[in-house]
Amino acid sequence: MSAVSVMDGAKSGERRHPTLLEEGALAGVLARLSGKRIYCFENPGGNNGDRLIYEGSAFALRSAGAVLVETPEQAEVIVFTGGFYVSDKWPDGLDVLRDYNERLPDTPIVLLPQSFWFTTTDFPSLFASRRAPAQIFVRETTSYDIIKEMVFPGDVSLGLGDDMALSLRGAPWRDRYLAKSAAKHIIVIERIDKESPHNKMRLQTPDRYVGKKGFKGLLKQFIPMSTKRAMRRKRAWNTARTLEQTSTFAAFARETVRREHPELADLPIAYGDISLPDLVDFDGFCSMIAEAGVVFSDRLHGGICAAMLDKPTYIRPSDNHKIPGIHALSLTEMSHVTLLDRYDGAGGRPG
Repeated sequence: MSAVSVMDGAKSGERRHPTLLEEGALAGVLARLSGKRIYCFENPGGNNGDRLIYEGSAFALRSAGAVLVETPEQAEVIVFTGGFYVSDKWPDGLDVLRDYNERLPDTPIVLLPQSFWFTTTDFPSLFASRRAPAQIFVRETTSYDIIKEMVFPGDVSLGLGDDMALSLRGAPWRDRYLAKSAAKHIIVIERIDKESPHNKMRLQTPDRYVGKKGFKGLLKQFIPMSTKRAMRRKRAWNTARTLEQTSTFAAFARETVRREHPELADLPIAYGDISLPDLVDFDGFCSMIAEAGVVFSDRLHGGICAAMLDKPTYIRPSDNHKIPGIHALSLTEMSHVTLLDRYDGAGGRPG
């Protein structure tokens, strides 16, 4: 079955399973966007990993000849960058997708490779108002199987493709950070949000998400934003240093480097969830990884960034199918990338 253009799908009120696209269909869909006005939606409140996905998506679209516009109302096609934000775990994207389907039902949409997981959301119902075609791409087979069994109103197609951050392998981005390549430290990226694989790491929410009340909160309204950012970054790094002292993942990293990369064993550990903009900005995220001798990460895009920069990379799965599935589809041919067990560096398996 050939790839269906986002511009040519038949309108239908029938409910049906998605049309399954052939392997490699994503490249054809991107090519058909040449010369089209495209609105590229970026994950709301995203982190540095989400920015890496956006940069890869924008590079792929521009390389295909698409014209990026500022608002969805200007677009001939709306494109959602990939990620895990259209799911029950991170539901913000669900509301945006529903809004676009209701507000712009005659504008075709493309969801670039996503990961999906639903326990409460009726995902097809988000497309109830849609009249133009929708194409959904996933980045691992578990999500493919989830979406394939759903019944959608109207014209929905389903395909499989690589995580969009991997598009940067052919971009100037890679040359820029390869030029910074060094072996100054060992990076250990361990997430502390609700997607952490281990409950003990789900600690305090970064201060920027916590509402401030009372007199101190009033005073903070008059603090310059640059000062607030500096204060927030200092607190975030202090938290990272505290966490490192008890992190079994950091200890696992040290032992692994001594065993498998003894020539790098004397390098210092740089520990922290650097996907969070509270610690470093996007350039800092990429630069720290470029300057690493070895990278350990339970953040997918910390691992993907390191893999694209040819670093020895160890990726630990979270508590869902995302990392193992993406590794199986897109990273197995990279011999310098190792998929860890979920419990490596986690202080042992639960009893």
